[in-house]
Amino acid sequence: MWQDDPLDNDLWLVRRSALDRVNVGDDTAAMAVISRARRGDPVYLLNVADRPEGAPESLLDALRDQLSQPLDGFVYSMFGMPELRTRLHDWLAVQESWPDVPNWTTSVTWTGTGAALADLFRLAAERSTKPAAVLHPEPGWMYRQLALAAGVVPIGFRVRVDNRDGPTVADLREAIAQCSELGVDLAAVVVNPQHNPTGANWAPGAITDIGELCMQYNMIAIIDNAFHGMTLPGHTPTNAVTELSSLIATDQLFYVRSLSKQFACNSWTLGAVAGPERALADYSRRFRLVRDPPAGMRTQAAMAAWIATPDCDQFSEVRRQEIAANEKAAKAALTSIGIEPDRIVTHGGAPYLLVRCDLETAAPVLSQAIFDQCGVLFGTVTERDGQSWLKVWLGRSRSLFQNALSAWNPGRDLLPQ
Repeated sequence: MWQDDPLDNDLWLVRRSALDRVNVGDDTAAMAVISRARRGDPVYLLNVADRPEGAPESLLDALRDQLSQPLDGFVYSMFGMPELRTRLHDWLAVQESWPDVPNWTTSVTWTGTGAALADLFRLAAERSTKPAAVLHPEPGWMYRQLALAAGVVPIGFRVRVDNRDGPTVADLREAIAQCSELGVDLAAVVVNPQHNPTGANWAPGAITDIGELCMQYNMIAIIDNAFHGMTLPGHTPTNAVTELSSLIATDQLFYVRSLSKQFACNSWTLGAVAGPERALADYSRRFRLVRDPPAGMRTQAAMAAWIATPDCDQFSEVRRQEIAANEKAAKAALTSIGIEPDRIVTHGGAPYLLVRCDLETAAPVLSQAIFDQCGVLFGTVTERDGQSWLKVWLGRSRSLFQNALSAWNPGRDLLPQ
């Protein structure tokens, strides 16, 4: 049973969260992880932005403080629990230097980033009289799948892994031209300023260029901001709301912020959706209050109490130092086996390290081979030109990350020199 598994690797996590008699279908990667867990062999998940080692103890204490409170009912406000909404807005305004715009407000989301983005895609598409498209960074998170689920056309714009400044106007105009060829309206563009998966911290100029295109083509900009508080020390995160604030007056800016990555509480699914008050009310009324259960009062109350304390910012700084230590350890492990430094990319905007594979080596195949040999699972990134990369999530605890590097030692010979 999972209770008997040591916590120095992720075997307990896979056993408790994934082992089931339900068939996972033809997902061979998932089956490989499950098969290894069934054998009881150690597993190290460096492929996904999660830190299941646990949220900060002071946040858990805040949750325990709410256990005796009568908080098992509905959250009746469509904007989320009022005390969290207010404190979250004030905290974000300070963290990201938001402009003081009366029309700009914040709501709580308790269904995760993906659901919020898909709903905003739907909202943006309704402004069009014909099929609508969403422009999204490529490579990127699961924007394509979310757009298809929302009934809109996904069109990727290129983001080069080796460019720390983000997309260029030429990249965006190339995607816009595809919309014309397909005969679809430009509904929205996704802005991912601390970029998953390249780790780039998009330059302010790149974001203001996007704002100008939004004005020109009447697009909505949707900021996906999961890693703002997790830049490496020495890197100042770009504040996308500030750079795009001119879009607020015309109801063309929305902002989605996950708290789960920064505060190591993915299963709480708490975050923020901000926007112009009238447009945000429309979004919240239709997609939060009516469709989604107004749940999670206890976790919302705990986050409201905790986010106003010094522990919140202290934990964020601890995480940034942890990420920096993991980056240093990973680079040392890679260079020690002869990987050239120019094949290792860490832009510092988001906690990812990428290793460039040879053109004849497919990163997914290499990642699977490494996992089969030693139980360490890396993510992968493939660019449009076929160049592929191993992706390493740096956001684990120092001890578990070091255990993963030690376990990977026998599999190092698999990396092309």
